[in-house]
Order: sequence, then structure tokens, then C-alpha cells
Amino acid sequence: MRTLARSVAALIMGLLLLVPLGAFYGAAHLPVYHSWGLAHGSFTTALPALVLASFVFLGLVPWFGKSQDAVPRAVACVSVLVLVTALFWADQRSQYAMSMWHLAVYVALFVLFAVLCRQARGPMLIPLFLLVPMLIDPLFGLITSRFDTMDMEIFGDLLFKILPAAVATGLAAVIATFSRVGAA
Repeated sequence: MRTLARSVAALIMGLLLLVPLGAFYGAAHLPVYHSWGLAHGSFTTALPALVLASFVFLGLVPWFGKSQDAVPRAVACVSVLVLVTALFWADQRSQYAMSMWHLAVYVALFVLFAVLCRQARGPMLIPLFLLVPMLIDPLFGLITSRFDTMDMEIFGDLLFKILPAAVATGLAAVIATFSRVGAA
């Protein structure tokens, strides 16, 4: 029952957090998650990330139960927003082709997740807090598009954005797990 209450509270908090997120991105003149962007589709990555982060932080309230690895999981959730924004800028600089900018973003993602996974008790779970919100966007696109005209942009996002992120974060989790086993 507490998990259900925590889930409903996290969903409500995630929905409410979309407003300050849009205001922050709008005031900072950042792309993707400003209010216009949220209204036109970028909520598909922002909402799951904010709901997951809210769920993690609600675990710090004693009534909802314990939250293990709260800080690494919350940072992983919020890193979705930073990653999508950085990939937007990398796409703009490279005319939507893979480039050194993309490589720099994925190397930075690997380093961040290597640190997060090293700090976590369950390092293999940390990449899921980034990948699940990222996968919602193409799944939402598949659901809302007509299946007879499969959109190549959806498959491009899966292949050129989500797959490298999965490799970078998964490799960081594996290295953190084996370095901990080797040290013990």
C-alpha cells in the first residue's frame, strides 16, 4: 500500500515539476524542455525522469520506506534532461550526423555514470534510471504514429542516441561492478 501511495505521489509530483522545469529552461533560454518544447513532445522524456526522481526522493521520507542509492539514482534521472539537451546541441553543430560532439557527450556520460555506479550499492540498476525515460520517447512515437509508415526518425533515435547511451552507461556499470569485486 505504501508503494502504491509513493507511486501516485511521485506521478503527481512529476507532473507538477514540469511547470518549474519549463520555466527554468525558458528563463535560461535552453532548448528542448522550455514550455513550448514540453507542450510539443519533449514531455515524453521529461515526465518519466521527473516521476522516477520524485519516486527516489520520496524514499527518503520514512513512511514510504527506505530508498537505496537515492543520490546516484536521482542524478541518473536528472541526467536525462542534460543528455537530451546536450545531444540537441551536438545535432545542431553537426547537421544531425554523428560527430566528435556526440562522442564528447557520450564520453562525459560514461564518466558520470562510472562515478555514480561506483558510489551505488546496486550499480547495475543505475543505468536504468537514464535509459527508461529515454526509451519512452521512441515508444510514444511508435504508438502515436501510423504503423504502415514507420518513421525512420524513431529508429534513428534508437540507433544513434539510445544505443550509445546504453553502451556508455552499461559499460560504466560493469566496470564499477567488477572493480568493486576485484577490490574485495
